[in-house]
Amino acid sequence: MGPFISVEAEHELSCGSQEKIYDKETQHLKILRFDDLQEYYVSLALPWAVSGLKGSNGCNLAAGVQFLIENLDYIDNSGNKFTDEEYISTFLLALGQCKVDAINDDQLLHTCLQTLRKFLHRDRLAPSRYSSITCAALVGISTFATNNMRTTNSTSKGSNGMSEVSSLLEPMLDFYTSDEHFVTVRKCAYILRANLEADSKVSATATATATAAAAAGAAGGR
Repeated sequence: MGPFISVEAEHELSCGSQEKIYDKETQHLKILRFDDLQEYYVSLALPWAVSGLKGSNGCNLAAGVQFLIENLDYIDNSGNKFTDEEYISTFLLALGQCKVDAINDDQLLHTCLQTLRKFLHRDRLAPSRYSSITCAALVGISTFATNNMRTTNSTSKGSNGMSEVSSLLEPMLDFYTSDEHFVTVRKCAYILRANLEADSKVSATATATATAAAAAGAAGGR
């Protein structure tokens, strides 16, 4: 979890980010230019800065998450002589790290997942070098689902939250471990699948322990 900040502080960060990415006259996203190496690495740091800052409730403010989504939706690399694969991958990974207030804004949770899935499918049609965008999208989806869906669904009585996460991720990860995919994609999917199984076992153990403790407490109180 990142540091807690006020609404005003994240607003200042968003304004500074917008100056780097949006054209002052048209208010549209700038066409990407990677000629200046220093500016390029500053642009790669921005999504991490936005995703790493949380509100007092432990969630990213909606404005920060929307900033990441908008940059992915309207990215323009048409006039750039350099590839934007690392740039896109960084935004996907940063979006995956976000935690949204799904209880009050369930639509934002689904929009984040849709954005991550969009780049996963797009990279199948026009693969990036070594399928780097596919790997970033897989990590982003897995991280986002684990951080958000487990927390949201664990509020339901009798649920540890991991069953819903597993039902979403297992078919996707199993598909990307097949031989038809590039070796880096398969390796990435295998690692994420192993992490998912480990998380599921830990969650199941924690739930069983908590249930047993609660039952013992209830019995002792009789």
